[in-house]
Amino acid sequence: MLLDKANTQSHRRSNVMPTEATPTGLTAVVADYIAAVNAFDTDAIVATFAPDAYVNDARREINGVDAIRRWVEKEIGCS
Repeated sequence: MLLDKANTQSHRRSNVMPTEATPTGLTAVVADYIAAVNAFDTDAIVATFAPDAYVNDARREINGVDAIRRWVEKEIGCS
């Protein structure tokens, strides 16, 4: 599955969660995230997060896309 960067980036800018579902039943941004993780694509993974996103990973708090990018590079092995 190829990622549509314009579509992915529009999710980042939106204050409302997208509601359109993919054939898998996932919302588009969740499907984009999974596809990006499977492709080990750091830029595409980070693009699925809002600028003020928060990740709680095993009781570690990761705040903002810069910290999320570092987390992705370390934990998922993307660069």
